[in-house]
Amino acid sequence: MKTATDLFWNRHAVRETVFVNKEESMKFLDWRFSMYPLFKEYLGLWGNRQDEIVVDYGCGPGHDVVGLSEFSGAKKVYGIDISDLAIGLAKKRLALHHISEEKAELIKINDTEPFIPLESNSVDSIYSQGVIHHSLNYCFILSELYRILKPGKEARIMVYNKDSLWYHYYIGCELLMTLKKFNGKTAEEIAHTTTDTDDTPVAIFFSPGHFLSVCRKIGFTAEFLGGYFNEYDLMYFNKYGIAIKNNPKLAKEHRDFISEVQADNDRTTCFGDRKYHWAKYRGKYCGLGGSFLLKK
Repeated sequence: MKTATDLFWNRHAVRETVFVNKEESMKFLDWRFSMYPLFKEYLGLWGNRQDEIVVDYGCGPGHDVVGLSEFSGAKKVYGIDISDLAIGLAKKRLALHHISEEKAELIKINDTEPFIPLESNSVDSIYSQGVIHHSLNYCFILSELYRILKPGKEARIMVYNKDSLWYHYYIGCELLMTLKKFNGKTAEEIAHTTTDTDDTPVAIFFSPGHFLSVCRKIGFTAEFLGGYFNEYDLMYFNKYGIAIKNNPKLAKEHRDFISEVQADNDRTTCFGDRKYHWAKYRGKYCGLGGSFLLKK
């Protein structure tokens, strides 16, 4: 029986646009890095993967399968996804770049039992960007990633970061306190409706400590690198600032978080004609893109 996640992602895909030529496709990859400060650095893209076997778990329409195939030197890239729609888009994207099946292979699995049809200890490097938080079977998925990874090799994983500007400024300050949306519900109750679409069935916001604990129980050595930013992270942090921690209308969990946030006045990003300062929480950059380095 298919899960709600299976059904949803077979109707939707991230960035469903079909690119008309290779140049347009390449420009999009550069644009994506520019829109998410620290994304490229934290996920190690594209990295030197000369002659390696690489997995992109949750490949979607093929952004990173294309990038890894074009730039990393990988011997082979496996793109894995639960969505027929995404796999179809990724096939068209690879064809646009004239990347053969010998170089990049797409594998369809399902969310009900997300078994990965690759041999144990067969993969040199794993990437998973914004996918695992969409499944209630995240422990099984992480166990599968551990199984296929060779000893001594690494995985770079991004999941939604609960200790983020998005969660506490965009959801807490803007949506709940200022706009008074969602009829008195908490950030925990409505967070999953604020990221991809408002009817996304599963979108888990992990605290870094929780995700590290899960990964370590499976057997990984795990490190939280920080959270990379998006425009909403920075926009609402710069709108409300740190003084909002004293506003009694703001829920306590958000005031507690903001009381430990520090502005980084040396790092800024421009979106359009606006410049936004970055921020740290407990010494780590605190964007929505919670990034983890896992080693076996």
